[in-house]
Amino acid sequence: MENLLVLLDKIQQLSPLPVFAQDTVIVQNAGMQHWLNMSLAEQRGISMNMRYALPSQFLWNLIRNLASDEDVPEQSPYSREVLAWRIDTLLAANEVIDDDAFKVASDYWQADSKNSGNNSYSEAEQLKRYQLACQLADLYEQYLIFRPEWIHAWHQGEFTAFDHQASASSSDTIEEGKQTEASNAIWQGKLWHLLVRDQPYDPRELVALAIKNLNNVDRLKAQALPHRLSFFGINAMAPLWLEFINALSEQIDVHFFHLNPCYAYWGDVVTEKNAIEAWLKGTDFSAGQKTADENNSENDQQLGLFTDVESNDFESKDLADINQQVGNPLLANLGQQGREFMALLYQYSTINIDVFESAVADLASENSKSADQANPSAEAIAQASVLASVQQDILSLTDARSPKSTKTLQSPKVDGSILITSAHSALREVQGLHDWLLHQFNQDKSLTPKDVLVMCPQVEQYAPYVNAVFTRGWQDIADEVPPLPCSIADRISKDAEPLVAAFAQLLTLPDSRFQVSSLIALLRLPAMQARFGINLDDIEKITHWLEVSCVHWGLDKAHKQQVLAQSEAQETETLSGTSDSFTWQQGFSRLMRGFAFADHSVIYQNQMLLPTIEGSDSELLGKLMLIIEQLQLTAINMSKARTASQWQQFLFDLLQQLFDDENDNGLNVVRSAVESLVEYCQHAAYTSDISLAVIRDFLNSHFSQPDPGRQFMIGQVTFCSMLPMRSIPFKIIAVLGLNDGEFPRQRQPLSFDLMTTTPAQLGDRSRRGDDRYLFLEAIISARQALYLSYQGKNIRNNKDRQPSLVLKELMEYLARGYGWQLLGLNAETETGAQTNTLSQVRQLPMQAFSEKNYLGRFGSFDANWLNLRRTKVTDSSVHNQTENSNSQTIDNSMAIIDDSLSVTDVIRFYQHPSRYYGQHTLYLYLDNSHTVINDVEPFVPNHLDSYLLRQELLNYYLAPAQSKQSCDDILLSAKLSGNLPDLPNTDELIKGWQKDSEDFSQFIIAELTQNDALTIAPIDCSVTLDLANILTNQTLLANGLYSKSDLEILKTVLPQHLTLNCKLTIVDNKALFYRSSSAKAKDLFTLYLHQLIIQIAQADEAQENADIFANISATHGYYFDTKSQKPSQFYFSDIEDAKGLLLGLIVTFYLGQHQPLLLNGDIGEKIRKSKVFEQAQFEQFWSDSNSFQAFGDDAYVQYFWPQCPDYEEISPRLLTLYQPMFDALQTVKQGANK
Repeated sequence: MENLLVLLDKIQQLSPLPVFAQDTVIVQNAGMQHWLNMSLAEQRGISMNMRYALPSQFLWNLIRNLASDEDVPEQSPYSREVLAWRIDTLLAANEVIDDDAFKVASDYWQADSKNSGNNSYSEAEQLKRYQLACQLADLYEQYLIFRPEWIHAWHQGEFTAFDHQASASSSDTIEEGKQTEASNAIWQGKLWHLLVRDQPYDPRELVALAIKNLNNVDRLKAQALPHRLSFFGINAMAPLWLEFINALSEQIDVHFFHLNPCYAYWGDVVTEKNAIEAWLKGTDFSAGQKTADENNSENDQQLGLFTDVESNDFESKDLADINQQVGNPLLANLGQQGREFMALLYQYSTINIDVFESAVADLASENSKSADQANPSAEAIAQASVLASVQQDILSLTDARSPKSTKTLQSPKVDGSILITSAHSALREVQGLHDWLLHQFNQDKSLTPKDVLVMCPQVEQYAPYVNAVFTRGWQDIADEVPPLPCSIADRISKDAEPLVAAFAQLLTLPDSRFQVSSLIALLRLPAMQARFGINLDDIEKITHWLEVSCVHWGLDKAHKQQVLAQSEAQETETLSGTSDSFTWQQGFSRLMRGFAFADHSVIYQNQMLLPTIEGSDSELLGKLMLIIEQLQLTAINMSKARTASQWQQFLFDLLQQLFDDENDNGLNVVRSAVESLVEYCQHAAYTSDISLAVIRDFLNSHFSQPDPGRQFMIGQVTFCSMLPMRSIPFKIIAVLGLNDGEFPRQRQPLSFDLMTTTPAQLGDRSRRGDDRYLFLEAIISARQALYLSYQGKNIRNNKDRQPSLVLKELMEYLARGYGWQLLGLNAETETGAQTNTLSQVRQLPMQAFSEKNYLGRFGSFDANWLNLRRTKVTDSSVHNQTENSNSQTIDNSMAIIDDSLSVTDVIRFYQHPSRYYGQHTLYLYLDNSHTVINDVEPFVPNHLDSYLLRQELLNYYLAPAQSKQSCDDILLSAKLSGNLPDLPNTDELIKGWQKDSEDFSQFIIAELTQNDALTIAPIDCSVTLDLANILTNQTLLANGLYSKSDLEILKTVLPQHLTLNCKLTIVDNKALFYRSSSAKAKDLFTLYLHQLIIQIAQADEAQENADIFANISATHGYYFDTKSQKPSQFYFSDIEDAKGLLLGLIVTFYLGQHQPLLLNGDIGEKIRKSKVFEQAQFEQFWSDSNSFQAFGDDAYVQYFWPQCPDYEEISPRLLTLYQPMFDALQTVKQGANK
């Protein structure tokens, strides 16, 4: 491609145009235009007076000028976009509906309707008709380019079937296919005849007229023909256009700068499969004849280097003949599209200027350079890289696998010029590429980000990972790592622009449920925030309001019933569609009336008012109500059908009402799409009203088109989709996503596409053919290195996955031609080692923090993952696992020693030690995720809400005189809170909870006293512990739980004296605890800890609150077993060595402030209930799939222990701390004496 650039520059220099004349260059896309312009500017110092154009629009304008017919519109009425609206008009016309020939088409978009007018069809029917029109417009555009003879026949009124492609195995099937094809040809031909009648400018006739006028010299004087015309980098063009360009070349200079991958004649090469088939049949095969395999894209996977015929089946002469027919297998299998285009060009009289340069010439030593730059010496070839050698094979039409090849090696030829990588996921592909690129930049100081191109079949699938890996702050990696700025081109507007996605969502308002999360997403748009004067803090406040007011969906009662009726959920409608619960109307009412009434919650007119709004917050609430009101009006008005110009006015008004940020590119995208709608309808003379469904489909289709011009080659690492005719040379080219079934990409043909049922012709294009040629261009466009990546492992079960066929062909070529070892490329031993150490395929570990990720030639640069890995690695004991460089251990000299401690903190610590350490020491809030409001109203009671209500009722029944609310008020408040389902059986559920709470309270009262009620009066008390000599306590240290490093930490953090503060409810000489829930490990630990404190206080009369503790005999806990629906009772009393046990708990508490400890009462309880608890049982508990959340899935546990630790290392401390508790635990069976 660089040589073509030099040739273009030389032609312009040797044959300059007039000073003010523009040099016209035709390119296929904006990417090629950008590269060509920048490259010319780099060579000349400036690039000016260059006119770039796309082929279709330029040729149409030129033909229009040459036809000299003023009635021919500037916009072709036969372009796909305009043609769709013209076809839509005809499909709705009575002339088409009443014609039996169109029965197939009419039956498709018409349901059971027998109507005859456009306005009387349903919205769904109009949408199906428009979608059919779009598909037909696309087909007709293909017919115009590749089958102009059909178009001409239809124009003349000849509606006959064409030659059927006999690919069926049964004669009956063939006959049926012919009949179907004949029917499709007739109605498509008639439809085209009607289109030409309305707009009698057949493109084929216009081309013929333009060619005729080219020969009229006098006529040409009035035409603005370009002085010179250059086609650059185009590798496919329809025969119709080539015919016109050939005629044009007789009047002006026309240059085709075509990238030919091979300097030898390769028009007769065939695929290896076709050559073998021809040999087996004993026939001669010609490349000019298309095979069924090449016609049918579904059989494309059969083309390749893999056959069922062994080489032993051939004689040496036969094998030589086959190799000669194939030439280079990569070129034969991947280059069909380029071969056919060359064949089309050779049909015309041309002057060929061949500029070929050997791919290995620059890499040869000076003493061995060959005079023939296209045929380097053997020494140069031997010194060349693998990439250059493969490129040279393609260029010279040689096969490295051939016995005669000079490249036949005794050992594999391997270097870093071609790297094939296998990963488990798209994220790991991007991470692996990032690490590899950093190594390339370290090795080559001349390499810059603009020298790297990364291609993907669909860049949208990789864009989120690219942003996460490449665009993060460089300080997160390391200071010595160079930055890798990147840009992502070819993104579709709907994914790249949040405002475009939001606008597409607004188009669904008439069908919307007005979910609360959708509104919050809208409010987060900067353009909407600018319009209504709100900020992110306001949004957080609004989110809180909507959460407490229980707004989920629905504008009001009427809207809610309408949505339920449309969804045909009759059962749901009966249950919850009769009230305004969970709607915006009810939420606003609760907030506004609460603002006006009082500063506390109050029930008024059967509604619980919320005192959430205060002062100036009322202004923000007003803005929120205004937004909802405007959206409601938009939903009502949007349902009406309008003409294209009326839709333009309506949608522009909508943009002005909701968005106010002219700098947002999304607004320009939306406006451009709407303007395109009006433009196409004007050119198509489409004046009918358009339904919302059609508008939505048109705009979504427009928003889903990639923009190839933006973010391409802007001086950064360029990520882009794989697009045809963009074979720009880069030093490094990477291709991601080369997975089987995903590339080459497939396009499902339409059942009525006549081109798929008739023999293929020279010059026909297919999506798979384009992709195969794209891959060939990627190989020959890389100058230093080619990086190929695919997902070769299943991320769920680690099973092998196949690469794309094109990648597999290249791998097979490298294996057989260059000795690459590919067998066992994905097989790993349990230790992670490759079973085949010679494999040239790089297998990435599944996780970025894997130790293997930092080994080998291309180890990762990400220090964060490495530090985290070191933090989590379990050393000889659990104590040592946090002593690495990033151990998260705080500086002990900065520790604040407090001599006062709340028992509540100790309980909270032992409930979840690693979470307590993460939050209180590291300020690490892993579970502090962004609040997501639920769009779905509750249909079953939330366990937490039901527990809170039962606990409140229990408190009331135990001590009604101390309750601030009556029982009726408690029940009514719960019902009106919005936390419970709005269902007929909700009252029964509440009554059931009330009955359970009342029975449970009576049980507790009966166990404690003979009175009808209790006096619940918690008493503040404390106990003082002497910790001065605790670290010399031999009993405490005898079990070996504390390492030397632990003791050093404890020396600096333990206070001399500690005061433990607690609250006790004492009834009938018992410390009382109760919960309206099943007893959990944390409840038992609470009883245990308080009993230890009580016994220490009783043993020391010098304690300040000795009188409070003196008469307490035991600590009792009462709980309501939710499974058996029965109360349960536990208690502790007379625990041996209470002081030693409490001191052990306190010391471990202080140690847990400085390192994560794997302690949990749930593990201890599991050990107690299990007869045998060893490593296997521990691992099952760690990843229990039957539980709602396995122990190892907890965010903090997973952060500090990514893998299940050795049970023997943690069991000593677990048993020491929890075994005495469960040994001392006493259970009171129901019916036993008090």
